[in-house]
Amino acid sequence: MDALAFSLKTADGKERTIEFPLHPETGDPAAVGDMLEALLETLSEYVTADTPVSNGDVVQALAMVTSIRLGMLPVPMESARALFDNLLEQASAAEQQWHAGAGGRA
Repeated sequence: MDALAFSLKTADGKERTIEFPLHPETGDPAAVGDMLEALLETLSEYVTADTPVSNGDVVQALAMVTSIRLGMLPVPMESARALFDNLLEQASAAEQQWHAGAGGRA
């Protein structure tokens, strides 16, 4: 399975790389990485602004936008949800490996 190596700098200045697995039908891995970077940058700008926003607020907004995007897929919602649940499980596992110390600069 192909992976997207995504590098970031944490708030404490450490640089890390997370190896996110890509779905076999990923059309453009570079576009996925670009969207991930743009989304994180936008969230960081908004959350660090003077607006008081909790992590729960961020997760809630992400759930809402995800449900909208899932509804745009030309498949039944149950199929869209199954795909999303699988992708989220894989991405969460990759992120947890980084937190456990298995990640690092690739």
